[in-house]
Amino acid sequence: MDLMLLFAVLIAILWIVVASFKRLSVLISAPIATLIVVVVGRLDILTSLFGEKGSYISYLTGFVFNFFFIFVLGSVMAKYLQKSGAIDAITRSVVKVIDIQNPMHGLLAVYLITALLTYGGVSLFVVMFAVVPLAKSLFSHMRIPWKLSPVPIILGLGTFTASMLPGSPSVINIIPTYSLNTTLMAAPLMGIIASFVTVVSSIVYMNIIVQRELKRNGHGVYDVLNKDDSVKRPSLLISLLPLIALITFIILGSWLKISQILVIALVAVIILEMIIFRNYVNSHVEIINAGTIDALTPLLSTASTIAFGQVIANIGSIAEFTRKIISQSSSKLLIASLITIVFSVITGSGSGAIGIMAPAYGGFLLSTGISADVIHRVLAISSTIMPNTPHSGVVIALLSLSNLSHKEAFKHVFLAPAVTGTLALIAVLIMSAL
Repeated sequence: MDLMLLFAVLIAILWIVVASFKRLSVLISAPIATLIVVVVGRLDILTSLFGEKGSYISYLTGFVFNFFFIFVLGSVMAKYLQKSGAIDAITRSVVKVIDIQNPMHGLLAVYLITALLTYGGVSLFVVMFAVVPLAKSLFSHMRIPWKLSPVPIILGLGTFTASMLPGSPSVINIIPTYSLNTTLMAAPLMGIIASFVTVVSSIVYMNIIVQRELKRNGHGVYDVLNKDDSVKRPSLLISLLPLIALITFIILGSWLKISQILVIALVAVIILEMIIFRNYVNSHVEIINAGTIDALTPLLSTASTIAFGQVIANIGSIAEFTRKIISQSSSKLLIASLITIVFSVITGSGSGAIGIMAPAYGGFLLSTGISADVIHRVLAISSTIMPNTPHSGVVIALLSLSNLSHKEAFKHVFLAPAVTGTLALIAVLIMSAL
């Protein structure tokens, strides 16, 4: 591989990391990072930035084209949950069954809710729109430092439910099925053990950071909820109905193989919310407008970072260099998993990483005698270990929705999945060697 091109990629990643910590909008930093790769790597500027195919702008507009309605509709759905008081009602119900003085219970509640929604087939961006307001209400009532809120969300969002649990409907678990002719249930025992390792280590990790935060800032006093009966809120059943309906629509629609089921389900749920929350909101127009506006920044920020990663990942010499490393290795599965991790760091996307690895190198790994199911599960798990980089679309969307800076919250957003995912990967690699 051209050393100048490698140098260009490293400089671009360094720039976008520093820019993210300096709170420069990724809408500015990502195209500049792409330009750095293009100029230093001596690639054609116009083609790489503005070409009809394989360019920065084509990847950006492609993402917006594919996900515009999901972001907007998901945001509007979450806005109804928030403005109607449904989020507050759910939070109050959760608080009733947990120890209000134990912040770990608050983190576990958010972790469980996020994991259930994600494994239920709800898009991770939709989950963020729904869970962040819920977490904000819960953390506020329990006086848990808000900067810790992304930790249970990112652990419930992008680890075991995305790549380990058999049958997961996540994109990361779907992509390998096309290249390897596997199913969503690939290597079930391996996936279950990896999930167990991840859940246990996630709980330990969250407990450690909470205890350190309490030791650093004092334990404080945790208040019970203020029972303000003057505020009109929907019941718990009505509050949960949109989420239950969304999961049900997705499961049934997927089983019936209905195209664009997520968009259809979101529209149906929003109509349902208009009906059941009509006595709890002041203006439908206000909610729809606010939800739409709130969706635009996460949408464009995510599209911009994914476009940057895709430009780099699809450079011909990088793909050729990767194949050479795998072919010359004596431990091909281990090397393939490490390269998958590298691609996830470069692209800032687990689906981007496995989308490169499975089609390009899945067949070669099969030819070495490794089981297709094992390849599927190992690559999937590897792709979710380190995609949460500063320029990751998921990270930027989560921090943007949480109104947190990289400086405030990025460390644990990156380390939590990296630590727990690495332990799970080690477990499955050991199993594959037995």
